[in-house]
Amino acid sequence: MAHTTLKNWLKAAGITKHITFHCARHTFGSLQVDAGTSFYTVQHMLGHKNVSTTQIYATMADESKRESVNRITLKPKITPQLKVVGQG
Repeated sequence: MAHTTLKNWLKAAGITKHITFHCARHTFGSLQVDAGTSFYTVQHMLGHKNVSTTQIYATMADESKRESVNRITLKPKITPQLKVVGQG
């Protein structure tokens, strides 16, 4: 049943790539942690026996955040020189 539901969601979203239930479950857990859901809540949603299993998602979230921050480059903003009409 879960497999059929996943296939229907993928079809409705226009996703043609083969995605396994495990991959979808892992993505769900990662997105929950990224969104700030507590580890204990995610642990129970995914049925992990130990919260340490769920905390693996935090490491990935930290890496993702670092990569996102590193995409920002600080470039000096160049302001064009304004000409005053009628002078010099």
